[in-house]
Amino acid sequence: MEIKVNELTADQIKLYNPAVFEAIRKTEDPTEEITSLRDEVEAQKASNKTLSENKDKLQEDVDNLTKERDDLKKENDTFKAEKAMGDKRAMIAEALKKAELPSEVVTDYFKESLEKLDDEGIEKAIADRKQLVEAKKGEVKNSGDEFKKTDITEADKTDVVKAATVR
Repeated sequence: MEIKVNELTADQIKLYNPAVFEAIRKTEDPTEEITSLRDEVEAQKASNKTLSENKDKLQEDVDNLTKERDDLKKENDTFKAEKAMGDKRAMIAEALKKAELPSEVVTDYFKESLEKLDDEGIEKAIADRKQLVEAKKGEVKNSGDEFKKTDITEADKTDVVKAATVR
């Protein structure tokens, strides 16, 4: 039996080949497909808008977190520097205590200058200061209203203090 295509009814085409029937139907009335495509486009637009808003919010979050991280790095660096300076000051104080230098020759300027030196430089500066003090040291023979010194005059004492503060 031979089937003539132009003699088939729509029901017969639908029965024999549903895919062809659906394709013919869509080409005759594309309104449904166009509406469906429009709906998909609108859904994509809404999705893109949401994604764009999320991207902007995420970028803002990244920028804020980056700034916080940088601030914390700076704060951490400051704490480390302060701790290192505190440790160095403690080491200097210990070295000065061991050297048994008179308090009048351990000036604030001298301590500040020691902070700028490395460990070897600190030891050398303290040794120099100790040597300077010992070179100018004298003995007190009398006590009371008058002090008589054998090896040091008042001018020598002033020179020691001046020399100690000039460094």
